[in-house]
Amino acid sequence: MKFAVLRSLFAVLGLMMAFGAPVRAQTEDLNIQTLFEKAGTLMEEGNWAGALIPLETIMKEYGPSGYTDFGPAFGVMHYRHGFCLKNLKRLDDALKAYEACYTQGKNAKDTPKDKLNPVWELSLLEMAIIKQAQGKYADAIKDYEAFARQPAPAGTYDDAAFRVQVASCYSKAGMPDKAKGLLDQLITGAGGVTPKADGVFRAFLSLLDSWTAKDTTNHAETEKAAHGFIDQHGAKLKLSPFDMARFDFNARLLSVARAASENEQQTLAIRLLSLMASGSDILHDLNGRALRYRGRVPELLKKEIEKYTAQVQDDDSIDWIALLTLAGCYERLGNFAAGYSIYSYGVTAAPKSTHRPMMLFGAMRTALATGQQDLSKALGEQFRKEFPQHEYAGNVNTLLLENVFFSKQYQQAIELAENIRKPLKPDSKDRDLTDFVIGASFFNLGRTEDAQKELASHAQRFPQSKFKEASRYFEASSLVRLKKWQEAGPKLDSFNKDFPESEYIGFALLDRATSHFQLAEYQKCLDVVADLEKRRPNLPDLDRALAMRGDSHLMLNANEKAEAAYLKARELGEAAEGESHKAIVGRVLVQLIRVANALKKPKDVIKYYDEYIAKYSGGFYDAEVIVGSLEPLKEAKRGKEALDALEKVIVRLGSGDTGAGIEEAIGSYTQNYLDIVGAEPLLERLTNFVPQDGVKINNTLRAWLNMAKIDLLENDSYKDKFPKRAAQIQVAYEDLQKFNKVELSSYILVKVGRDLADRGKDKEALDWFKAVMDRGQSEHYPLALMGKARVLAKTGEAGSFQEAVSAFDQVIRELQDKPEYVEEAMIDKARIYYNRKQWQEAADTLLAMSKDKRFTRTRAEAYYRLGHCYENLNDTDKALEAYTPFVGPPLENVVQYSAEARLRAAEIQMKKGNDDKAFRLIKDTVSRMYKLGEHEVAGPFVKKAKEHYKTLRKKLNAPEHPDEGLWGVRE
Repeated sequence: MKFAVLRSLFAVLGLMMAFGAPVRAQTEDLNIQTLFEKAGTLMEEGNWAGALIPLETIMKEYGPSGYTDFGPAFGVMHYRHGFCLKNLKRLDDALKAYEACYTQGKNAKDTPKDKLNPVWELSLLEMAIIKQAQGKYADAIKDYEAFARQPAPAGTYDDAAFRVQVASCYSKAGMPDKAKGLLDQLITGAGGVTPKADGVFRAFLSLLDSWTAKDTTNHAETEKAAHGFIDQHGAKLKLSPFDMARFDFNARLLSVARAASENEQQTLAIRLLSLMASGSDILHDLNGRALRYRGRVPELLKKEIEKYTAQVQDDDSIDWIALLTLAGCYERLGNFAAGYSIYSYGVTAAPKSTHRPMMLFGAMRTALATGQQDLSKALGEQFRKEFPQHEYAGNVNTLLLENVFFSKQYQQAIELAENIRKPLKPDSKDRDLTDFVIGASFFNLGRTEDAQKELASHAQRFPQSKFKEASRYFEASSLVRLKKWQEAGPKLDSFNKDFPESEYIGFALLDRATSHFQLAEYQKCLDVVADLEKRRPNLPDLDRALAMRGDSHLMLNANEKAEAAYLKARELGEAAEGESHKAIVGRVLVQLIRVANALKKPKDVIKYYDEYIAKYSGGFYDAEVIVGSLEPLKEAKRGKEALDALEKVIVRLGSGDTGAGIEEAIGSYTQNYLDIVGAEPLLERLTNFVPQDGVKINNTLRAWLNMAKIDLLENDSYKDKFPKRAAQIQVAYEDLQKFNKVELSSYILVKVGRDLADRGKDKEALDWFKAVMDRGQSEHYPLALMGKARVLAKTGEAGSFQEAVSAFDQVIRELQDKPEYVEEAMIDKARIYYNRKQWQEAADTLLAMSKDKRFTRTRAEAYYRLGHCYENLNDTDKALEAYTPFVGPPLENVVQYSAEARLRAAEIQMKKGNDDKAFRLIKDTVSRMYKLGEHEVAGPFVKKAKEHYKTLRKKLNAPEHPDEGLWGVRE
């Protein structure tokens, strides 16, 4: 509302009041005319608070009867009162004043012209304006629409500004269609109204506010409407760059654009940002204006030029905020390349910007999204270096870590994650990602034990982690890799239940089947493989699962089913690509050879052998394939061919770094060479095994060739073929002693140790046994332990004796599943007690042996020594009980013990006065053993038995036996 228009109205009103004022108001200080003019003057000066003083005096003195004394025209006083209050931002009081003007100062039809209220319609307009400012948009619209139906006289208000104001209110009230309709009229000039451009733009901004409001029901439709409006009126909405700045429209556009972006109205946001005037545009506009002054540029204009020159150079200007908003829009639209170009430009062009963290982070994100992993990583590292404590640091760490991890740079991922988590507490939520990445990276790097520990801790502390699926599978699979089958099983069952559609489910089922198989739960293994085949028929590793099905059937002696499973596994493996599948097919052929042997299909054995040699030779299973096929090949007159092939495999294994598999290959080679060629040629072949073509072989093969010679020479079956075998054996053992112990197998170490012990080189023997024991538990550990115990027992020293007993006890305690080792340990333990004449301890050990039916190899010695112990303990009854087994088979045939045992039993009976019993036993002994008189062990006891026979027969006056002459006892 123009104040000049109001001023003329107030002047007319002043004259009217001067003539009609009552006598009581003629006092100078309270003269209404004087007060009215004084208020007018102060209002013209913009002194709204000062103007209120005379106006409130009028309200106090004249208000109660103002409308009676002056008619509706007194409403001007309320209008002026409201006008001042509004400018003082006392909107509630202003609204009351305008309402008084409108309700009490209404013009009636018969109101005289000199008492008409000239601002009655305008007071309604002011009421609407205040209500709009208070956010009471619905009430404001009612007042605006009432004013439009009965407007103030032309010239008393700006009709174009009124329409702009109403359009803005419609927008604020959520009525964009009405707002758009009004703006359409204003912009097209409908009705002859021409508003100011800045006014229209303000209304346009209000309309945009409604189109981008969060509570808009359909953002896509409003975005479309906004684009349509700009398409229609865009050219007429343009203002000069400087006008865009000075009216603060740039900031408003930026604010609306950001709101649009948050509502996913990205294309609208981008378009609104394009309507902004950049600092360089504004500066260009101002410099053009300055040129028109031909050198006499006003100071205000100079200051504006300086201001926007500084803005162009400012790394924190509104231009940068707009650019970053634009980058965000492109990023949300998926145009990461466009976003990256803006962010990266900011990183280089605005190095001092307070928005640099956003630029670096944005460039990092978009670089990763465009496949520039290394660049993204470099940007992330730069961010961490410059802004380690920034609010984005956690997000940067996350993105950087995920980038490195998912690009499979596992070692770098571990280093980065460990660095990030150092300052974090164990229960910090930020450790969810770091702990998972470290555990999963360990898993992928094959550091399984470390992986299992990290992943178990992660799963326990972050059960709701977004990585929980992968974390739980990797943990369970780690246990499978560590061969902790019992622990792995329940975790895999739980995973398979909780994540039935997981991308890992196929591998998890395969791991579960593996666990069942390793625990000898073969039927359960078969069940899981069946489930796996049904649920994941296209699993890349299905050939491995079906091979395990074959293995399970094989363990259950279902050879036909095993064969079918192996054939299917071979089919899948041959159809797949990759070395891992090739290895599976190679192993499946090994198993098919085993099954074919079990099913007595020699032709199939040879078929699988030929297939393996043609396609898969050179691998881990070569020796096993040849060995498993030897018998059918020998029957097919191809035995020598197989031996030649095995020899080449042995040479190949012997030329490698580790020599793995040589032991088994050499064993099979020697056994079959013996069968096909013979013992003497075998010794010659073993001596000259290494080819003379310059092939270098490792010490593992050299050692096993020596060991094979020793085993051959020590075999009593061929002792007649090697008259110098003792010397040859000693030379071979001495050769082995020259090797580094690290290069030798535990079997060889034990053999050399025993040889040294047998030759009295106890100290050296202990070193060889220790080398085996230092390697930890193995099938040869107990042999080394017993070898050590035997050496220690020979010393006779108390400390060594106790150490020997402890060693034997350890074998007895820990190897109950290997009775042959337990038997050997127990008899050795009994022997050292026996030799030390600790009869009770020896008897206890031997009695325990006698009760264990598994021990047969040393049973005769055990009973013999047990009887002797009881004799020394003066317990003749138990001694007789111990000797009794030698009276009948099978122990009676072990003459090195039975002859003496029988004699001792008879002598005990004689001492007890049981001559009849003694004679019967002596007679039985003589009748059975009379030919052993010259036996190196039994001879003396047989001769003594003959003497007892003569004495007792005389003493008992027993009849002469017809065979006494044969027995050598006839007198």
